[in-house]
Amino acid sequence: MAVYGVILLTTLYCAYTDLKNYLIYNKVTVPVFIGGIIYHTVLGNGFLFSIKGTIIGIFILILAAITKKIGEGDGKLLVAIGSWLGWLPTFLVLIIAMMLAAVWTLFIHLKKILNRKIPFGVCIFGGVILLGVVILSL
Repeated sequence: MAVYGVILLTTLYCAYTDLKNYLIYNKVTVPVFIGGIIYHTVLGNGFLFSIKGTIIGIFILILAAITKKIGEGDGKLLVAIGSWLGWLPTFLVLIIAMMLAAVWTLFIHLKKILNRKIPFGVCIFGGVILLGVVILSL
């Protein structure tokens, strides 16, 4: 549960900064990423568990850099999430976040709000919350 708490607080802060400034800061994501690797290597599910989750985030970070569809901070946040939660929860957070972004985009288009960027960090936070609700309900 503490692992989820770290990610919940991290994504909450990143959602705030992304909503406010359209930025997710390295000074947040990098220490959280390193903390996840250290935690799982020493106390958690092992180094490989953390690395597998990190790989999902790195893949998204590379796609972000190539396509410019989401910001690189969003990819770095997913790297940090992956280092703590592992590959499957990170993948699920990404899928949920993409669905939330799609709904948000649809709303923007229906309301004819032009030139509005979606702070994807908010969607990632929503994905973490919804994943937590599902996990807690099992």
